Amino acid sequence: MKKGFQQNRFLISYIVIVVIGIGGLGYFLYQSKSNFDVVMEEYQNAIRRLHTLQTLKPFPDDKNLKLIQGLQGQYKNEIMALAQDLKNKEIPLKEITPQAFQDRLRKIVSEVEKRASEQSVRLPATFYMGFDRYKDNLPQTHAAPALGRQLESITIVVNKLIDLRVHEIVTVGRKELPSEAITPVEAPQNVVVSLSPFDVVFISDQGKFRQVFNSILDMNQFFIIRSLTILNSKPMGPSRKDDRPEAAPTPIIPAAGPARSAQTTSAESHVATGISGLGTPSAENSSQVLINNDTPPPPSIRVVVGQETLTVALRIDQVNFEVPEIK
Repeated sequence: MKKGFQQNRFLISYIVIVVIGIGGLGYFLYQSKSNFDVVMEEYQNAIRRLHTLQTLKPFPDDKNLKLIQGLQGQYKNEIMALAQDLKNKEIPLKEITPQAFQDRLRKIVSEVEKRASEQSVRLPATFYMGFDRYKDNLPQTHAAPALGRQLESITIVVNKLIDLRVHEIVTVGRKELPSEAITPVEAPQNVVVSLSPFDVVFISDQGKFRQVFNSILDMNQFFIIRSLTILNSKPMGPSRKDDRPEAAPTPIIPAAGPARSAQTTSAESHVATGISGLGTPSAENSSQVLINNDTPPPPSIRVVVGQETLTVALRIDQVNFEVPEIK
């Protein structure tokens, strides 16, 4: 036996390890089965309690009835307050005729162009607030109210750009509303929120861009900046080499020589007066007088960032709330 063990030591060790592993696995299986039984029993009890509660018919109680009615009233007031707050953050949808809309559009375009001229803000040559389609054509009757609301929203943003004096408004565009289609698209039922997107592209410096961005977020109207694209006028980093022009050399005028103009003589006298307190110049330096020209010295600090302009493209969603009446 002992001799056999010595000859098959590896095989016997392997068998011992396998037996120990099977024993450990059996223990863990037994323990897991016990835990499963406990959890399953708790689950079945919970199902029975839920079924009992669902099938119970509670006895009516005046106290509970008044409590439920009070909670319903509280929820109704809170919902009505939220609905009113949302209505205050949107431009109301007003009835307007197609001709009145076109007249309103022409008036706003004229006012914006005058305002931009006064603030030195450049506008595109074909600027028409994104409503070029209705410059000479009337909208459909059912689309006029929604177009009027979108016109007011775009006017608010464009006027803010002009007030902040951006360099240029490159373009103003908008996405066609569903009501503008030749065949009106039937609006889905029970829609609480609808979006009217429009695009604005402008050029400004960095400081004005930050003011525009913050002002749109702080507006009383419910606007969402859906997308933002920024193009820097100087996409490359600043050069390490100083490209500033060198200052012109200071002219040297001899002290002795032929007759000079009165202006030169006066300039020399000023220089001589300025250096009189420094002592008597030596013979080597007394024959020359330095006269500074009008070229200013180069600045000591070279500005490498902050002077570029930004071309900013904004996609803004005008949010419209169709809150149903609460009874």
